[in-house]
Amino acid sequence: MTLLAATAISVQVSAQEQQKQPSSAPSAIFTKFNVPHAGTGSYQGTAPLSINGAGTITGYYQDAKNVFHGFVRAANGTITTFDVPGAGKGSYQGTVPENINNEGAITGYYYAPDFTGHGFLRSADGTITKFDVPGAYGTYSENINDSGTISGTYEDGRYFYHGFVRSADGTFTTFDAPGAYDTYVYENSMNAEGAITGSEYDGYGTHGFLRSPDGSMLTTFDIYGALLTYPLGLPTNDGETVVGYSWDDSYVYHGFLRAPDGAITQLDDPHAGTAPGQGTEAYAVNSTGWIVGGYGDVNNKYHGFARSRGGVYTTIDAPGASGGTYPVAINPAGVIAGYFYDKNNAYHGFVWTPIGPHGSIVELEDFSDSGTPQ
Repeated sequence: MTLLAATAISVQVSAQEQQKQPSSAPSAIFTKFNVPHAGTGSYQGTAPLSINGAGTITGYYQDAKNVFHGFVRAANGTITTFDVPGAGKGSYQGTVPENINNEGAITGYYYAPDFTGHGFLRSADGTITKFDVPGAYGTYSENINDSGTISGTYEDGRYFYHGFVRSADGTFTTFDAPGAYDTYVYENSMNAEGAITGSEYDGYGTHGFLRSPDGSMLTTFDIYGALLTYPLGLPTNDGETVVGYSWDDSYVYHGFLRAPDGAITQLDDPHAGTAPGQGTEAYAVNSTGWIVGGYGDVNNKYHGFARSRGGVYTTIDAPGASGGTYPVAINPAGVIAGYFYDKNNAYHGFVWTPIGPHGSIVELEDFSDSGTPQ
């Protein structure tokens, strides 16, 4: 394990676009941003992946040569970029941050010149620690909580995938879902206590799992009637409410919310299409019960949504989006981060900040279950 100082530059984004979103309730300020030096070609750009309680965002940007680089965006809009020393500099190599905790520590992975994946931890002061699961062919770090516990997926020498937990002192614990060929952990899928959700493939289908913080219980579950079950999110600070999506036998997507007692609520945005390849996906949930995700409509256009505790959906469409809007992370205050595709298939970052009836910034928990200001 090597401690290295990251090379980084800080800049103030000068060309942010802010627009009040014309939504029923809640209203929001929509801020578009691009990391300087991000590419503008097809499938290049800026991709936020995680937001912490202070509104600090991390993710990656892809440059004009298709190399990945990390970034941190402070709540005031200041952006710092960084690369893990030793990361490859060729196309589709580089640094991919996945998650940020409330202390400002970031975890993710980087692709080396030989395209192998390795994990990293970047502390709030910019110091980078590189790590690999012992014996792994590839290590893909996905989550970090405020205790410094990291979780993710690693690939073994036979190309099977497994879950791992790295404690703050650097100790590794590996795990597999019962009967799994492959076990996958995704970003935004571990809570403050260390509970982890993800998916497993057993040779017959893809199923969900929930692992207890101490690893003593690993519960698998399926959405009734689903061909595939993909859990994607847990609240970052507490609770074991899982959100994700499933795929039915007509190849339509449905979001779901799994309560701590195992009860399942199906989530379908009222504007979602019901043809194959259409439907609803839930990506993340915060501690107050608000959920973000996306849906494909009857015209195969993709839109984002925020769902209140009471089940009211607000559509999130980025101004200028042509290829879809993807809200992928939400913090406890209800500030949402994500990205969207323009007409050239370049992607851009955004922040969606809820506001009250008089234009003041508020927290989503200040809204009623119906989604209206209290």
